[in-house]
Amino acid sequence: MFLINLLLFSICLNLRSVSVNMADETAWVDAGATLGELFYNIWKNSKVHGFREGVCPTVGVGGHLSGAGR
Repeated sequence: MFLINLLLFSICLNLRSVSVNMADETAWVDAGATLGELFYNIWKNSKVHGFREGVCPTVGVGGHLSGAGR
């Protein structure tokens, strides 16, 4: 079980893409991206949009959005 968890963790670490589309006001975020990467990409593309969840920039988006850490 440990090896399976380690494998899944290492796969998620490589899935870190964040793509923000301001025309549609949407974002595609891979599960391994951190909240900090998400916040930075939103800020880089827009000075008026934000994401109001989470305060720790090192938490993974996949875990945070699935309800963990609440």
